[in-house]
Amino acid sequence: MLASFDCHVTISLLSVDSHLADVFEPKVASPRARLDLVRTIRRKNVTAGVALIPFLPVLAESSLESTIAAVADAQASYLVYKHLELKGEQRDLFLEVLARDFPEAVHEYHMWYDEAIAPDSKYLKELREKIQGLCQRYALPCRSLLP
Repeated sequence: MLASFDCHVTISLLSVDSHLADVFEPKVASPRARLDLVRTIRRKNVTAGVALIPFLPVLAESSLESTIAAVADAQASYLVYKHLELKGEQRDLFLEVLARDFPEAVHEYHMWYDEAIAPDSKYLKELREKIQGLCQRYALPCRSLLP
């Protein structure tokens, strides 16, 4: 029925890394379940994509290619992405979780986020190029929501 309407479904995903999902999204569907949902929706000929938002610098980089490959394998219609922004109380809570579960990344996050809400433009350019390259490799249409 949805296929007869101009309907688009976008499912959020941090990464296929289940540890990241367990730490930052403990009460939501697993990455596998989300990608299975995309696959199911696509089988009904409904446009369905994935929002890699927020992309977690450092933490999600090691699983970036496997994440994009899994999104493509789920037959997603598209991928949109944007980096993590940290401000206010959200910033404080995120840094607490980071210190508890990923202490090796604390220094880098402080370098980027102590005086800004986002990583510097050089990192964002590199991120855009990396993701765009992987999307091309896996024939996955993608769009940046980066500035």
